[in-house]
This record gives sequence, structure tokens and C-alpha cells, in this order.
Amino acid sequence: MGVKLKLTLPPERFFTVSGFLLSLATAATLPLLVPSVVHSHGLAEGQVGLLSSIFAVGSVIGLIFLSPLVAEKRNQRKKFSLLWLLLTFSLMGGAYSTSFWQLALTLLIVGATSACLSLIGMDKRTLSVPPELRIRLTAATLVVGQLASSASYLVVGATASRFGYEGLLFMYMAVFLVAMSCACLSKMVWRFLEDAGDSELYYQNHHPRLMKNMLS
Repeated sequence: MGVKLKLTLPPERFFTVSGFLLSLATAATLPLLVPSVVHSHGLAEGQVGLLSSIFAVGSVIGLIFLSPLVAEKRNQRKKFSLLWLLLTFSLMGGAYSTSFWQLALTLLIVGATSACLSLIGMDKRTLSVPPELRIRLTAATLVVGQLASSASYLVVGATASRFGYEGLLFMYMAVFLVAMSCACLSKMVWRFLEDAGDSELYYQNHHPRLMKNMLS
């Protein structure tokens, strides 16, 4: 049922693709990219753990300081696009970092932007479906996230080993372009996020047929 909801509801289709792309771009950053950059440029091996902590700090900063801005209903598409732009340039900068501080700065931004992107629409998406279906939707989201993480290790590892850092730049740019294409084509998603009405009544008021399908 959770997978069916993700395929049936337009916002869920969009955020499933967006979440998959986000995990594809970022899941392998710490385990694969950071150790590779540290080793290639002769940085201290002990700095890998510190860099991981900086990534976590960036996520916390994003949740505390940036998420309130993302939570505002206005200009959701612009915020989404700007966050993806910052994330992509930070990932590309991280792949070409030659010093500890360069890599630390890019990881800080990656942590902050990826945390905010993962939260966009989370509350409204959960509240808009009937209570008895929310746990199934959450479970399906976790499954998609795990699949995307596995794909990230495979794609990033294969790209870096075959084409080097230049290949990662093209991969990050390709992911960004797909995300932006989805953002431009999915107009209903932004109406959904910017709707000021009761989230629990959104489908009932605007898309009664979808609501009926969810309950059937």
C-alpha cells in the first residue's frame, strides 16, 4: 500500500524521485569520497573522523537555522532549486578539494543543504494522507531511501574508479539537471506545498478522487 501511494499521489511521486536523487548524490560522500580525497592529497588519516563530524554539524545547522525558512509556504520551488544548486556546487567542490579546510567547508554546506532538502514537505505529506496509511507511507519512504543509498555506493564508486574526480562532476551535474527538470514539470507539487488550508483535508477538498482511491 505504501508503494502504491507513492506511485498514485503526484507529490509522493515527485518527492520519491527527489529523495532518491538526494541519496544518490550524498549517501556515499562520507564513506567513499572523503577517504579518497584525504588519501589522494596526503591529508592526515585521522581527519576523516573530524570531517564526518563537520558533516553532522552542518546537518544540525541546516535543521536549526535553515529549516524554518524552508518551512514557510512561499516560493517553495525557488527554495528547492537554490538548495539543490548549493548542494551540487558543494559536492563538486568537495571532489576537487586539496586541503582540510576546503573539504570541511564543502561538507558543512552539503550537510546543511541535504538536511533541509530531506525535510521539504515532510509534515504536509504525512498529514495529508489518512492516519491509517501514514505508517505504510513512512515505511515505503525508508525502503526507497535504502535502495538509493545502495545505488549511491555503486554509482559513486564505479564512477570514481573508472573516470576519476572528473566523472563525479558529470554525475553530480546530471543528478542536478534531473532534479531541476522534475521541479519544473511538477507544478502540482508546489501548489500542494504552498496551500494554506488544513493539510488533513487537502486531498478531500482538492482531489476527492485520489482520496477515494486511497481509502479503497
